[in-house]
Amino acid sequence: MARNRETLIVGIDIGSGNLRAVGAVRREGAKYPVVVGTFKKPLDGIDRGNIVDEQEIRGAIIDAIRSLEEQSGSSTLHTLISLGAVGLSSHHTSGYAQVSRGDASVTDLDIENAIKDGNRSIPDIRNKAIVHAIPMDHKVDGNKIQGSIIGVRGNKLETKTLFVTYPLQCMNVLKRTLDDADVRGSVHAIEEHRELIARRIGEKPHDDAFLEGDSDRIEGDGRAVNIRLAQSVVRSIR
Repeated sequence: MARNRETLIVGIDIGSGNLRAVGAVRREGAKYPVVVGTFKKPLDGIDRGNIVDEQEIRGAIIDAIRSLEEQSGSSTLHTLISLGAVGLSSHHTSGYAQVSRGDASVTDLDIENAIKDGNRSIPDIRNKAIVHAIPMDHKVDGNKIQGSIIGVRGNKLETKTLFVTYPLQCMNVLKRTLDDADVRGSVHAIEEHRELIARRIGEKPHDDAFLEGDSDRIEGDGRAVNIRLAQSVVRSIR
């Protein structure tokens, strides 16, 4: 089948027993992105969510993307990889930064510096990869700020951040496997940490492409798809 331009967004969940994937595209006249293909393949090379056989997982990822491209007739624009393994953990920290502008108004740079300061408080950070860094609350000169922090004036910014982390060695194996499969994409913690979603409803997360789903399932051309993957894909191309 001849493939159209790169419009396909692929979501992949590498589970302990199976690799599941779903693809979606934006279609003219459709209010929401449309799920156009699904894929499932049994796996042996995963132990409690972590990759132990890189070649098997590489082949399964390639098979999934190829299958979804053939089903959709489109090439892949972006791939989302979900994390739901035992090693995922979350940490709340507070970081501080001096407001940098001459007029003392808070900027994105100040928030970034406060988040960087906060990640030093994560236990054993040298052996962890940061998957998501979600700013939760801000204070300026000790006063809690409601609404947007950008443009608020003061001298010292405090940002409380929720960090989602994953063991660094496991992340390195995952990234190496994705590189070997020539995957252009990003890694997201979809399975865990409902708090990230609950606290960010109505706001745009720093990482644009993850939503938490329950155990509900959707049907597409008679095939069941895990809805949390479908939601991730839909969010990424809205």
